[in-house]
Amino acid sequence: MKRILLLSDLHVGSKWGLWPSNFSAESSRTGEIEPYPQNAAGKAIWAHWLAMLKALKKDKPDCIILNGDLVEGIQRREYWRGLITPEMNIQEQACIAVLKTLPKVPMYFTQGTDYHENLDGIPVERSIAEKMGGIFGDELIVEECGIRLFCRHAIGMSSSTWQYLTTAPARDHLLLYLNKSPEKYGPIDVCVFSHRHSVSVSQFPSGIALVTPCWQGKTVFAVKKGIVSTPDIGWIMLHVEGPRKIMVDTTGVASVVRPCKTVGRSGKK
Repeated sequence: MKRILLLSDLHVGSKWGLWPSNFSAESSRTGEIEPYPQNAAGKAIWAHWLAMLKALKKDKPDCIILNGDLVEGIQRREYWRGLITPEMNIQEQACIAVLKTLPKVPMYFTQGTDYHENLDGIPVERSIAEKMGGIFGDELIVEECGIRLFCRHAIGMSSSTWQYLTTAPARDHLLLYLNKSPEKYGPIDVCVFSHRHSVSVSQFPSGIALVTPCWQGKTVFAVKKGIVSTPDIGWIMLHVEGPRKIMVDTTGVASVVRPCKTVGRSGKK
């Protein structure tokens, strides 16, 4: 049995995202070491990350795929209101501190959305991948554990029309199947997408198409866009015995951060 760990959308630096405990960094202005403590959301999500690390001691992955949006970025449109810090170098340091808690196995990194991760045209994931000794690509075909995975962060979604969660990943799985000749993508066993912060899994005779969970609670952006569904937080593990024997393990997916306040008089005395 081989195992592939799928992670994405850590959004390190967001007030509602993943943030390491006991983290401090050097001030770029004074040179002093400053603490950056976790808030309530960070503590809850970090506890779930620790639960994952405990599970990985029992079922160690053979490789890890980190499928984009690893840091939150500078949040231009929100005027930095949703950030622990707007300093990208500190977000990067915090993300690396998080990733160093993972098992030391091959890591594959894909590029996230420009809004979160590009700084002067350079994706932060590339820098993180280099410092972690991983491999980076804007999209990747990963050949591991006897299977071939197509990994890309972006996946279509719509808040204006009702669609099945599986519509876009199933479509792209079909397009990859139609482009499976050796001079194109070649045969793909698993398509890995992210970005949506909600999990979906579609299985066909030709392979699997899935969308990964995230590590960020509901944000101000989600409220503005009218998104009601709460994020799926956690990890996915692929248990692989061969191209035709792949089990998608979603036991690491949970809701660990409340979406909003509950107020009013309950009537209880």
